[in-house]
Amino acid sequence: MIYIVKSIELNKIKTNDIIPNDQITSTLTINSGSGISNINKTKVFIVHGHNSIVREKVSKLIFEMGFEPIILFERPNNGLTIIEKLENEISNCKFGIVIMSPDNKVFIKNENSSDYTELVYPRLNVIFEFGYLIGKFGRSNVIYLSVPYNGKFENYDLPSDLLGYVWIHYTDDLKELKDEINNGSYRNN
Repeated sequence: MIYIVKSIELNKIKTNDIIPNDQITSTLTINSGSGISNINKTKVFIVHGHNSIVREKVSKLIFEMGFEPIILFERPNNGLTIIEKLENEISNCKFGIVIMSPDNKVFIKNENSSDYTELVYPRLNVIFEFGYLIGKFGRSNVIYLSVPYNGKFENYDLPSDLLGYVWIHYTDDLKELKDEINNGSYRNN
């Protein structure tokens, strides 16, 4: 996703309206009346499940912070397989954000009881891409954004290898995510 430029102030873009991501490249040329300036944006790969509202909010925030959000399904296929497209797009990015949203539900039978416990988990491609990003960028360059299920961050079923990973809690204002990006080393990649 990208945003229509509303105004330019000292080479900073202020955003307003959303337009499709396939209408931008990594270099955006803007004629501000006083000449032409090129803005090379750091690309950020966003992994997501089915929660399009969170995906769009994160993408908008990333753009407003001066980065170019890369969302796989918005990028051209160019005859590539999904894994080739994934490798190609990630190779141009500096860090990633993984949105772990509770897209799948499973019921686990309790031992010694006929009761079941409901658990939720992200789509399996999200978990796969999370691991791929860690392998590509290292753990310090991958942000794990956890989206609550029914307002709670419990009853998530994740691979045990991810249980020690520190995550950012999703909130509507994305304050924790913005603070993590601003205070971390993501701009220095």
